Amino acid sequence: MTPPLISFALALTYKIFILLTGLCFAYFGFRLFLADKTANAGDLSFKYDKYLLNVKGGAPGLFYSLFGAILIIVSIVKGIHYDNDETGPVAPSPGPSAVVLPDHPPQ
Repeated sequence: MTPPLISFALALTYKIFILLTGLCFAYFGFRLFLADKTANAGDLSFKYDKYLLNVKGGAPGLFYSLFGAILIIVSIVKGIHYDNDETGPVAPSPGPSAVVLPDHPPQ
């Protein structure tokens, strides 16, 4: 495998791992939400510009599901940023390692 292909494969694997992690958080949060509907976990308040999100008395699974959904959304929106630079690192050109100076200074 060439180095650009390896970089792309690693970036794709990373994104898939993030998506699977988000799905696991959302799924297990939903299961926790269904298992314990009566217990209150707490309050969540979030404000951004004109948007406001208030969750009062939410079940514990709700917070895990929200976190999983946020992971999935951010992962999809950001996409994979991959720079296909075929040149790679530039090696120094082979040449003389010492400079030969003339016997007398130029006039």
